[in-house]
Amino acid sequence: DGGVHVLANPVRNQQEVEIYTPITLSPKILTFPWQPKPGAYQYTIQVQGGSGNFTWSSSNNAVATVTVKGLMTTADDIGVSIIRASDVQNSLHFGEMKVFVIEPTGMEFTPCPVEARIGNRLEMPLRIFGILNGDNEVVSLSDCSHFDLSVEFETPGIFKILPGMSCPK
Repeated sequence: DGGVHVLANPVRNQQEVEIYTPITLSPKILTFPWQPKPGAYQYTIQVQGGSGNFTWSSSNNAVATVTVKGLMTTADDIGVSIIRASDVQNSLHFGEMKVFVIEPTGMEFTPCPVEARIGNRLEMPLRIFGILNGDNEVVSLSDCSHFDLSVEFETPGIFKILPGMSCPK
């Protein structure tokens, strides 16, 4: 009827809430070459937001696992694993990132200076890439430090590989 009805015992309530910023994981995507040995690659995932206390999980432990500290380790399978950090205060508050373990399909030198004085170092960055299943998207590998790569020179004696410099991290 549009009128005001006063209750004899008014209803009152209050509740304290804590509001946190969204949880974000960095990087959003990691890509590694498949290696026959488990644990070939490790990466500490950075997390921001939330309460600061997280539980970590992996959607596919055959591809990648994650520790309680956010240390991701590749396993022994090709595929994708979604790494999730859920806030301990509220498991519905979470952030995710993807780890791809793929078969390398090609490589190329990236554009760089191609001249150097004699005695100086000439670095030739090599990009190793693979194709994401389903998307047919070509992606660069995040880390190739354990990739078994054999390098030969067409003209020996002009160039040499410096120890520890054959594959960047």
